[in-house]
Amino acid sequence: MSAKLPIPTFLRASQFWLLAAVLLPTFPSCQKDNGPVEDTEAPVISLSSPSPGSIFSAGAPIDVVFRITENDELHTWDIELWRASDMTLLTSTGDHEHTTLLDVNATLSYSVGEPTDCVLRILAEDHNGNVAQQDVAIRLTP
Repeated sequence: MSAKLPIPTFLRASQFWLLAAVLLPTFPSCQKDNGPVEDTEAPVISLSSPSPGSIFSAGAPIDVVFRITENDELHTWDIELWRASDMTLLTSTGDHEHTTLLDVNATLSYSVGEPTDCVLRILAEDHNGNVAQQDVAIRLTP
């Protein structure tokens, strides 16, 4: 059976002062600080093209032109093409961007065997998880 030796008092005090010397500078000085402001504002999408009701031949380019403005910092944007009847995703593209203003000029294409009503969806998400969505109805023909 081993005897437990007590830790000397001077060692415990020196550890306290060492810890205090390390941690004390990390505490803020006494000043009014409102802290970080949480961003709850979603990005804003301004769609230029295509116009609602536009008709595209299957496989032809669908020019998608829009601007995203963000008050803090954009994280990602996506363009999705959905079949309207059952909301099946047909194709998509997107990117990862860090900016407050972004102009996008992208091209999608998709082939169909019969006239198909579609939803072109643009999504933009900032670093705080705020999401903007803009949908436009278009039609693809064979």
